[in-house]
Amino acid sequence: MDPQPDVSDDAGYPVRFPDVQFSPSGSALVIIDMQRYFLDPTGPLGVYFRHHFSTLAEDFYRTIRESLIPNLMQVLEAYRAARHPVVHVTTGAQGDGRRELLPYMRSRFAEERDPSPSVNGGLVCSSKWHEIVPELSPQPGEIVLNKVTRSAFTSTGLDSVLRNMGVEQLLVGGVASDACVHISALDASDHGYWTFLLEDATAAFDARTHRLAVESFQRLWGVVLTSREATAALRRAV
Repeated sequence: MDPQPDVSDDAGYPVRFPDVQFSPSGSALVIIDMQRYFLDPTGPLGVYFRHHFSTLAEDFYRTIRESLIPNLMQVLEAYRAARHPVVHVTTGAQGDGRRELLPYMRSRFAEERDPSPSVNGGLVCSSKWHEIVPELSPQPGEIVLNKVTRSAFTSTGLDSVLRNMGVEQLLVGGVASDACVHISALDASDHGYWTFLLEDATAAFDARTHRLAVESFQRLWGVVLTSREATAALRRAV
């Protein structure tokens, strides 16, 4: 996969989001679904994805290794150095029946199951596949919330947690930019947070849908930043 393309400014589009400056003070980093289930090519999703969509899978997992995880690590380290809030969000059900998940999510993920016992149960909280990848593993004091919907706001106490901490701005990254990251960022904007999307610290299963999701977000919902821009702002603040 080529590097995730820069987002162009469509001058012909009639609406543009206000030019809001990212201010690390009063902000929180929200990391969405950086779990082994989604990111490990040998996991439940990886087995299914590589079998049915081999070319897309190869490109996606290369982007994960070479871009998404390193860029998100850089931002996470800057947040930790600045002692600003970090929230990790995962997806997972408590029971093997996955009844807590939305019906269409439960149905879809059932298709991605591999017959091997070592791979089954990826979206169950007790499974190793539910774990956040080691590079981004939460540190003591960092908040971890688990959702059973696409949006992090719909099935967790994320909004209450952020308001209790006095957070006004959110910096959002993770997977996937056209799914859980996208709807969580949109919901954040609709909840009144100034929301910033990390263009190169989020990814979709192909570059085209990533670009469309990011362009849609920047027109109506928030501001798009690169990991380098966000990290530089955090270091200046420190």
